[in-house]
Amino acid sequence: MGYTDAMKKFGLAVGAVALGVACSSPAYAHPRDDQAFLKDLNQYVEVFDPAGAVDLAHRICNDLAAGFHPNQLTDVIAERQEISQHNAAITVELSSDYYCPKFELEGAVPKRKI
Repeated sequence: MGYTDAMKKFGLAVGAVALGVACSSPAYAHPRDDQAFLKDLNQYVEVFDPAGAVDLAHRICNDLAAGFHPNQLTDVIAERQEISQHNAAITVELSSDYYCPKFELEGAVPKRKI
């Protein structure tokens, strides 16, 4: 599958990813935070489903809170969304930055714009 197809798949399927703990209370942010998150994420990963991307970010925070390592989440996202490890890691890091900064993942992955 080519890079463009993988990005399309990410955008279309991002809301369908269930990573780990379904019963954890979700992390919430102000809608302005959602817009800033989506703007930053779109610099690296093309997002076709903004609501799904925000939902995934909340799920990532829930899974980090449940004890999952960021690398585990990166692996699952990369595999299920058929995107690169790099783009999956950026998704995990930006999700943490915006919705659960207590996990301090900043700088874990060098970012490159698409």
